[in-house]
Amino acid sequence: MRTPLARRFCTLLWLVAVSMPSAASGDDAELGIAGAEPGLASPEPGDSGVEPGPAGPEPGLADVEPGPASAKLGLADAVRQTLEANLDLAAQRRNLAAAEEEISVVRSNLLPQIDLGARVQRLNSDRSDGDRGTTTQESVAVAAKLTQVLYDEMDWANYTIQKHVYDQQRAQFEAFEDGVVQEAADAFLELDRARSQLDIQQRNRELTARNLETSRTRIAAGWSSEREVLRWESQLATNDTDVVDARTQVLVNRFELNRVRNLSAETAIAPLPAGIEEYGFVYAREGIARAIATPESDRRLRDLLVAIGLARSPELAQIDAAIAASERLLAANKRAFWVPSLSAAAGIDHLAASSSGSGAADFDETEWGAGATLTFPLLEGGAKFARLRQTGEALSGLRVQRRATGQSVDQSIRAAFAAASGAYHNVATARRQEAAAQRNFELVDESYVLGVASILSLLDAQSQLLNANLAVADSVYAFLEAVIDAEKQLALYPFLEPEAEMTALLDRIERQLQVKP
Repeated sequence: MRTPLARRFCTLLWLVAVSMPSAASGDDAELGIAGAEPGLASPEPGDSGVEPGPAGPEPGLADVEPGPASAKLGLADAVRQTLEANLDLAAQRRNLAAAEEEISVVRSNLLPQIDLGARVQRLNSDRSDGDRGTTTQESVAVAAKLTQVLYDEMDWANYTIQKHVYDQQRAQFEAFEDGVVQEAADAFLELDRARSQLDIQQRNRELTARNLETSRTRIAAGWSSEREVLRWESQLATNDTDVVDARTQVLVNRFELNRVRNLSAETAIAPLPAGIEEYGFVYAREGIARAIATPESDRRLRDLLVAIGLARSPELAQIDAAIAASERLLAANKRAFWVPSLSAAAGIDHLAASSSGSGAADFDETEWGAGATLTFPLLEGGAKFARLRQTGEALSGLRVQRRATGQSVDQSIRAAFAAASGAYHNVATARRQEAAAQRNFELVDESYVLGVASILSLLDAQSQLLNANLAVADSVYAFLEAVIDAEKQLALYPFLEPEAEMTALLDRIERQLQVKP
């Protein structure tokens, strides 16, 4: 028969044996998010499914993981699908097409106009002059008229102005499209973030389940009591709730991503994890990231990006189009003081039938005519001067507005990239915190197995590790969303642009920052 001491010794050996994998550094022992991109490793479909508890998964949550047939979806692919199928964008595209047709409507005033007409008339005998055929009692007449504006300053101005108005509306559409791209990218990143958090919560639950088994073994060794087991069972129930909440968040974010892509809300998605190397823009370049480590270099980077953003800004493009339209209207109002309008017209009238008497034999039933009209409004009660002053003031206001919008765009770009730079540095801080929390958990876990550390110490270490894992994931996705917002302010999404152009742009930024290899 084994003595209590021998039994405790054997139990101790078993505890040490089962605890060794948790302290190892291999891939199977990783309890947090490991690798070059902490917080970004999403589980492969079916690889990380952990039962949420004895009661099983909540109804409606079992389809969080996509099936084997689900196609992999990257951030760039999700955005491209949104650009093709998004309903809001499709409606705006139709509105833009309708606005383009307005140019043809305005241009029609400069093209030939043909009018056709017919008249059927019956007069009483007192009013008719049937004997001479000039005014018959009953008649049918047809007519045609051709008019052509040879020159009208305001018609030509309206045609040019309408083209500028369309340029303004097209810039508005581009700004709306940039917003849809950001909406789709954020929806994808939120789904990816939710899946990463689900993976972290599942791993944390695995830790709790393992610690529960360890506490039961500690009871056999005489180092613990039933209260400790109950505490771990309570913690496991809390973890089950966290897993269910994380699964629910995955579904909610899936619904949103499917909405912006105009797909059924329940369509399965297998997102490819987004990484800093692929979607970090300037921060993905090691040389640039190293160069902007100082505030001065970071400011120089913002100066370069502001110059790019001002040249691409759809907001400034809208005002530029409005200024061009206002300048053309001002020119037309100036020419109104000395430029007349000239038009030509030709017409034909034919009396097709009449009830004229015998005296109508010499009456010519067809008449035609042609002529030109020169019109010059000499005096309009001061309206010409008023329109001239009005247009000049409106143009001055637009030029001031452009300066104000330029300042706003400048500030938005600088603020967005300042936030992105801060978020980029926060990723490194979160990773250091995670590494410390991981090491602390390993030490406390070993002490708990040996009966040195208390359950409260292990719970605290596990909670710190969970929070650190979540902080890394949050910092990475917060950074990627900050980059997407900065790209929106810049009106430039690198993952939608030709790779060669983006490489050339980043090379130019490196040269201007004087990055040393």
